Amino acid sequence: MLRRRTFCVFLVAFVLLWTGTALWLVPQVIEAAYAGRSVEIVNSLISGQAAHPLSHYQMLWKAIALRISVLLIAVGILGLGIVRFGPLLIAKGGRLLGMPSAIPVSRRDFILIALFFGLMTGFGEAVVAAVRQLIQPMPGWQYTWEVVWLAPLANGVSFAVLSIVLLLILGVLGRKTPPLQLTFLVALLGAYLLLRLLGIGLTPLAALLLGAGLTLTLMRLVLRAPTVLLGRTRKYVGIMVPLIGVLGVGQSVWSRPSQQDMGPVPEQLRPIPNVLLLVLDTVRAHSLSLHGYERSTSPFLEQLARIGTVFEYAIAPSSWTLPSHATLFTARHPHEHEATAEQPLDDTFPTLAEQLRNHGFETAGFVANLGWTQSATGIGRGFTVYQDHVFSLSMFATNSSILRTVHRWLRLSRWSPAWEMLANEAKSAPEISAAFLAWADQRDQPDRPFFAFLNYMEAHDPYVPHPELPGAFGTRYIRASRHGARNPAIRQPLIDLYDGEILYLDTELQSLFARMAERELLDNTLVIVTSDHGEEFAENQAEVAGHGVSLFMSSIRVPLVMVLPPHVPQGMRVAKPVSLRDIPATVLELVGINNTVFPGQSLSGYWASRPETHAAPRAPAYAQLNAKPWLPAWAPAHRGGITSVVLDDLHYIRSEDGLEQVYRYTSDPFEQHDLSASLGEATLGRLRGSLQAIHVDDTPSGAAR
Repeated sequence: MLRRRTFCVFLVAFVLLWTGTALWLVPQVIEAAYAGRSVEIVNSLISGQAAHPLSHYQMLWKAIALRISVLLIAVGILGLGIVRFGPLLIAKGGRLLGMPSAIPVSRRDFILIALFFGLMTGFGEAVVAAVRQLIQPMPGWQYTWEVVWLAPLANGVSFAVLSIVLLLILGVLGRKTPPLQLTFLVALLGAYLLLRLLGIGLTPLAALLLGAGLTLTLMRLVLRAPTVLLGRTRKYVGIMVPLIGVLGVGQSVWSRPSQQDMGPVPEQLRPIPNVLLLVLDTVRAHSLSLHGYERSTSPFLEQLARIGTVFEYAIAPSSWTLPSHATLFTARHPHEHEATAEQPLDDTFPTLAEQLRNHGFETAGFVANLGWTQSATGIGRGFTVYQDHVFSLSMFATNSSILRTVHRWLRLSRWSPAWEMLANEAKSAPEISAAFLAWADQRDQPDRPFFAFLNYMEAHDPYVPHPELPGAFGTRYIRASRHGARNPAIRQPLIDLYDGEILYLDTELQSLFARMAERELLDNTLVIVTSDHGEEFAENQAEVAGHGVSLFMSSIRVPLVMVLPPHVPQGMRVAKPVSLRDIPATVLELVGINNTVFPGQSLSGYWASRPETHAAPRAPAYAQLNAKPWLPAWAPAHRGGITSVVLDDLHYIRSEDGLEQVYRYTSDPFEQHDLSASLGEATLGRLRGSLQAIHVDDTPSGAAR
């Protein structure tokens, strides 16, 4: 009775302490840190990277506090149950499982044994993850190569913390020394995690039961000679802890980019322009005031257009990130480079970064999309510096199965719009710009021209409201996936948020260009602003929402602005459809490199006065999307692969099941009126032939055409 009363008093005191901390202390610390007035380490975490308004940090904390409160309530109920029934269950359970009587161990040894199981689980996870990636590289790999040392470190720390929590519970129960049998719990957790990681088809329940059987067998063996277990545990922990440090240093050295492959410094430096490629992930042309949208979502891009050339109908090669980026860098159609969710971009075809590096350019990439532009996708090939994942608490959690489970449970995007950015699941625009500028300021060889690729993720869901922006559109966070726009009740609020994200990104681009101007980095730089794909909000005939689900114009028509006075005309707008596939050939021509590797045609043909630039007819803009049977039934890609061509003012879409659709995109921008039944057979035949010709003409030679 006394123990139960003690536990209840402890629980009430702890809840009161937590409530005061959550509702008063932590918000005060966040507010002070945002202003740079808190502890230095907290200042550096918040004020040093204040890419979002204070309200976002406060919303994030409220969501975390809510989850922790739920967890504390669950732990309290569990603790009361343990106080009431724990001793009885332990006594009867031990006899039922055939374990000997409780063997007491010191608290230090108890933590040491838990640490041992955590380290073993972590090393096992590292081996499984690394071997699997080496055998079958996955572009969307959920780990990073830091897994070789982060998984053992994270799992070891997690298991040690778990053992300390168990000791605290035992202390409340009045037990001064823990029984060795209690390590069964941490051993079971390790066995369960490893069985799930092996991917051998075990359901969670099956893995738990099999893990329990294996752990019970192991415990029966070691409990016969507990002193031997303790001695070997100390020995192995003494080996594994230094090994983590060795692996960490080795992996850091191994992953450090080498600049030995760069070509010689060009003899004539100044005439050779730098190249800055800005990809605004998930920004569609339909939602830009640059392209006539009624809302002023892109005032800075409009300013940029006055000193450059705008392509009114730039067509992305696909409607999702990886194949579109792969084509952007190789000038190869998706069916040629075959970069998919299951297969990264391989080294069959050279990339733009490789070609520029071989001609003396410094090449650097800074990406916010840590899923589909990370190094594991192959997009980073050719860059001497490629910053995707940076060491952070998120990376620490991602490379540990137990922390990834907790991370997923605490995933707060449903509750807090700031979580995605603040948790570094995607980097913010200010972070990407700052990383690029820091690299530009510290370049080893500033005399070389550079090629920099920056990928921004603001316009990708989930959409974060920006009420601090003048003229902001969406100010209320909407809990919805990218497919949520199929619900008419939230379609417009989602569009408002999406438009607000584009406006926020536009202001950040303005800030980037201002800082580049201060450094005189714009004086001789070819600037290309584009996107990898767009977004759909169920505005079309099929009410499709999201991206990567169809090839309607909303998901493949993207912005494309080029600036390089006087080589690129100022204030010019090209009305004919063009493909992002032509960008590599365009870049090489504008920087004065003979193109012998990239197919496609330079876009300079639209303004060059040389007769030969107009001699060859241009291929229609082509897009492709592989089948995705896991998508909902309403998604066109659910039924099979899709291809499309944009020819003159017609957009022809053909599905793998034979369905044909034709839209006049200039007068029907959201493609609500299918013309396939009303067009003549001659027109349909011409569209079919143009699509077929693209597949017939594609060759694996790699030669330019």
